[in-house]
Amino acid sequence: MLFWMNLAPCFMGGDHLDVDVIIAQPPCTHFALSGARWWEGKGEEAILEGLQVVDACFRIAFICKPRVFMLEQPVGRLIRWIGQPRMRAHPWEFAGYADDPSSEGYTKKTCIFGEFNIPDKKPWEGIIDRKKIHYASPGKSRRNIRSAAPQGMWRALHQSNKG
Repeated sequence: MLFWMNLAPCFMGGDHLDVDVIIAQPPCTHFALSGARWWEGKGEEAILEGLQVVDACFRIAFICKPRVFMLEQPVGRLIRWIGQPRMRAHPWEFAGYADDPSSEGYTKKTCIFGEFNIPDKKPWEGIIDRKKIHYASPGKSRRNIRSAAPQGMWRALHQSNKG
């Protein structure tokens, strides 16, 4: 609720907020390639629900006109509706920005759509774990493991988009 209260001037035509950066990370439940085996069974209603959230993110950016807008999603079918992302990357490609680069030496292709500067890569030089995300153990923590934001990638994006 606080989020919407703070953005209210953008939507009510009053004094506009000075919004510099918007980073949107809508749920990937209906878009991620990792869930492709369930897409058919979800039906059209699920995809429309997901697209409503993505649409709201773009509307907020359109109205607030930030200098930087990023919408993050794992690789999947969202490109079918909004086109190609500005950046596609794995955590290992930016691990050199992280406090512990070895913790980000893994694959998990992420797409970032919007208007922003693409950072220079500082890749992990060690062995790349290609199974960490794909083979995350079933259970309550799996979602958290799969959706964790890689520190190196986001630190690189932050540094390359400072105002």
